[in-house]
Amino acid sequence: MNKFKIALILISILLLCLFFSYWLINGREYRLTYKSNNIIKQIEQFKNDNNRLPYSLDEIEIKNNEGADEIYYDIRPDSSYMISFMMSIDQNKFYYSDIGQWENSYR
Repeated sequence: MNKFKIALILISILLLCLFFSYWLINGREYRLTYKSNNIIKQIEQFKNDNNRLPYSLDEIEIKNNEGADEIYYDIRPDSSYMISFMMSIDQNKFYYSDIGQWENSYR
């Protein structure tokens, strides 16, 4: 009976760890996507008001985090822009303004 309780406790701890790991990863992606979507709205508003894209996020007064939660803004040669952030070392998430959607790969 004692071994059964220990095994049950260890399995419960393992399941909790897996749940919280999954929750932290998806929570971060949701948070950064939400923040990026707000930045996209501000970029589009700036574009409508000034007939051009902002040169940087500083121009629309966006305070950007540094490190893992940094959001990147890049003007593309075809007058569109791209917003991106890192999901992990080898995976990023990209928003392309020319198609107006998020993708998981660089193009």
